Amino acid sequence: MNNPRGCVDKFVVTAVFFVCVFISGCANLTASPSERADALAQQNGFVNVPLQSGLRAYLHTGTSPELTIYIEGDGAHWPRGLPPADPTPSHPYSLKLAIADTSLNVAYLARACQYLPDDQLAKCPRALWTDARFGDDAITLASRSIDELKAKSRASSLRLVGYSSGGALATLVASQRHDVSCLVTVAAPLDIVAWVAAHGVSPMKNSLNPATDTDSTIDILQTHFQGDADTVVPPATALTYRLRHPTAKFELIENYDHDCCWDKDWARRIATACP
Repeated sequence: MNNPRGCVDKFVVTAVFFVCVFISGCANLTASPSERADALAQQNGFVNVPLQSGLRAYLHTGTSPELTIYIEGDGAHWPRGLPPADPTPSHPYSLKLAIADTSLNVAYLARACQYLPDDQLAKCPRALWTDARFGDDAITLASRSIDELKAKSRASSLRLVGYSSGGALATLVASQRHDVSCLVTVAAPLDIVAWVAAHGVSPMKNSLNPATDTDSTIDILQTHFQGDADTVVPPATALTYRLRHPTAKFELIENYDHDCCWDKDWARRIATACP
């Protein structure tokens, strides 16, 4: 004989489960990008590290004397080619790559003006996420933040990994340091002159160009990953950089575009990029 009460109990349990899933989903939708990034980092063993520079950073410390730092891209999308009011990424791609990295010492570093409350964002120079996002101030700010992360992790050397425009910034930062053993970029605009020309937008006159201002990185081990389906940063735009850095390794991944699917099998890719 069927047990009506058992059926009711199962119905209640199932209903409660779906209510919890619904509430959890709604909570995630209403959380701010900063809260979502904090939660993602914490769930994967990264801790929020306050920096004097003010940039958002997460650190997963281990016993390795080498620290791998992932630098975020531009962040928020540019609607109709116009800069966003807030450059904070809704989905921090570089953080996902950092989480996928199985190295012992790993850090994530946001870009200038990202993850700021409204009052602080209003004071952050707009140029740092627009025309001068690869300029001297942006490079100095990132490098000082890297110094802090290096000290906090007690590392002696660095591996820099940058996604999208974070790769361009990582390349420029590496050119001004002497402690970078390996440079890796993912879908990065390594020649910003060719990049903006490909999109028919205004030149970035207040930024340095990785293709022509980073000759000092020639002796650094470097690997640059590109997607053959990437229309945001077409692989062809890196030609000048490739010619000026003949020892750099370039990997063109079939069927990958700008967003998909770089965090897939990333642990293996980074291990071969920085052996």
